[in-house]
Amino acid sequence: MQPLVSVVLSTYNRPETLGLAIASVQAQSLEDWELLIIGDACDEDTGALIATLDDPRIHYINLMHNFGEQSGPNNLGIARARGRYIALLNHDDLWLPDHLQAALEWLQATGADLVFPLTAVVMPSTTEQLEQHRWRTHLHGLGRDGRFDPVDTFAPASSWLMHRETAERVGPWKPATDCVTESSRELLFRAWRLGMDLRALPWISVLAFHSGLREAAYVKREAHEQRWFWDQVWQNPTLRQQLLARAGNAENPPRPRWQRILFRLLAELGVFPAAVEYRARGLGKGQLIRGLRERRGLTTEGDRFGNLNVIRNRTLHNIPPYRLGDNICFLAAGNATAFQGRGWSYPEPWGTWTDGAEAELHLKLESPAQGGLLLEIEGQCFLTEQCQAQRVIVHLGETWLGEWVFEQPNNHGLHSLRIPPELMSGPELRLRLLLPDAHAPTSLSLGSDSRQLGLALVFLRLSPESPVHQG
Repeated sequence: MQPLVSVVLSTYNRPETLGLAIASVQAQSLEDWELLIIGDACDEDTGALIATLDDPRIHYINLMHNFGEQSGPNNLGIARARGRYIALLNHDDLWLPDHLQAALEWLQATGADLVFPLTAVVMPSTTEQLEQHRWRTHLHGLGRDGRFDPVDTFAPASSWLMHRETAERVGPWKPATDCVTESSRELLFRAWRLGMDLRALPWISVLAFHSGLREAAYVKREAHEQRWFWDQVWQNPTLRQQLLARAGNAENPPRPRWQRILFRLLAELGVFPAAVEYRARGLGKGQLIRGLRERRGLTTEGDRFGNLNVIRNRTLHNIPPYRLGDNICFLAAGNATAFQGRGWSYPEPWGTWTDGAEAELHLKLESPAQGGLLLEIEGQCFLTEQCQAQRVIVHLGETWLGEWVFEQPNNHGLHSLRIPPELMSGPELRLRLLLPDAHAPTSLSLGSDSRQLGLALVFLRLSPESPVHQG
């Protein structure tokens, strides 16, 4: 049965805060939801926490490789979402119990494409400061005349509720390495440029605890602030009023009128004012996320494909066994993520793109092959008028197997290659797809997609070689 709301929650190795974020979803007055928790190659502690939850509405997908920031997991979660509406929640934030209900009613009442209630950002506080009620907040999600303002509005993703068609129309989150600002801010600006109706809801329903404000948050793995405020949600009937009263926004001087006019003009021309401000501070593409990762206690060079040497070393025994003849499905609802190595983008409803010059698949056969195998795929390559052919060179480990050439107009269909029995040295197979002609739409002035698109797969299958092929 289709849920009303799909909640996408990306997480990485902070089960202490994740458990409270999940609890805030389970406590929603609106109960018709599914929760898609996307682990960014999380450790066993995260899986153990989720295994204790007896709630069929909660689904956990743990990526094989670490993306290094939330854009990749969020794109996967949105692709897998089944609800009519989509909401997002960071793993260290909390929703007040009426968040979904209030946001949905505002979305329906205004006819907006996306709404964002106010977020109370809690400034870092010690346990002693909390107990003595010496804590402060800052408000995010302040619109202008009730709408998103490209000059001043910062609406955290934990506050968003949108139609699923809105997510499809605005397109995927851009990797943080391709952004000057936060990926979430870039996406909202892109939605505004598309003429979407983005409405502010003047009602606090989100508590945010930005890890970028908390030194070594991923190392200390503290959750005392979230626990204290979660208790306040149930014990303090005036919490909303206190969150508003303690907001420090009034201390920030307003922008000069000339600056507002200039920034508004830049926005109308397609230049994001926040990106201009960040560049004025000396930040280029990807520098913000590198600085945030360092402050959070993570490696500064985690890459978008999940550098295993830097982040995590996943071995082949973690891969589910593959039965010969079964399809590996690359659709959003498929199973391909369990077999993917580096070089893959997020799955979309129709298939999954490779992203880069090489992509890997790791398979562990359920039973040994008795002879050669037939490799079959269905897919297409990214072809344009500027690039009317792409090569896909297939290797088994370091051994060349063959090459497919995709050309216009014959750019879709079934392709196959033979794997000779002498190359089968064991049950573990590493298929490498080399894509020397992959290119990004942005480099061809074809939109804002910066992925290096090569092959888009629908399914892949390994089957025992038939006598015809053996001959």
